Amino acid sequence: MATVRQVITNNTWSFRVTASGATAVLVRNTSDEKLYYAVTDNDTAPGFEVALGHMVEEGHEIALQLADAERLWMSARSSPQTVTITTGPA
Repeated sequence: MATVRQVITNNTWSFRVTASGATAVLVRNTSDEKLYYAVTDNDTAPGFEVALGHMVEEGHEIALQLADAERLWMSARSSPQTVTITTGPA
């Protein structure tokens, strides 16, 4: 298991995690505002506004499973906000 605490900025899809093999992901929103995520299968950032992504409420966490080489993109509508992401084998 690896844990990263990241400050999310800009209202853009600027932070991503790339799965190496099937990967379990736990996203903890440790900020005081909503965070947003999207999943893609390549290095191209999602082509839609951050507010249209999946939401993680402030103080909540979500569990995801990524397939090999999928990318989890994170963003916030205001910056800076903090997210903690833990990854490990699925």
